[in-house]
Amino acid sequence: MSKRIPEASPIILSAPSVIEGNFKTNKSLRIECNYQGAVISSGKVYLSEQAHFVGDLICDGVTIDGSLKGDIYCTGKVQLNAAARIEGRIFSKLFENSSNENLDCTIRIPSESVVRSVHRAPRGHGSRTAPKQRQPAQRHR
Repeated sequence: MSKRIPEASPIILSAPSVIEGNFKTNKSLRIECNYQGAVISSGKVYLSEQAHFVGDLICDGVTIDGSLKGDIYCTGKVQLNAAARIEGRIFSKLFENSSNENLDCTIRIPSESVVRSVHRAPRGHGSRTAPKQRQPAQRHR
């Protein structure tokens, strides 16, 4: 009989906190507050219904009930519940959406090689690197 190892408790950033800055972790994360900045997590991330997140999110999986304005880079599944409000770009291997009412975003399913490159990125202190995006051509007058 195999023993199931319980998942560690997530780090909780609770309301009514207001947090600005960048956050990196190897653990799962539950965001219930106003957060502005980047989050990099090698675990799963949950944005509660009262959460307001402005910035980029890089993670292995995310469930969103709150609002997010920014880009999501996810090597696993992005799940948007009915209360989710999204403005930005989503790059994810898997995508699930309960409602289309509050979405102003572009959704891209990257190639398997891009997903593998994010998985192979250095994991020191939970750091990950987002897939590089092409920069728009600059116009000269």
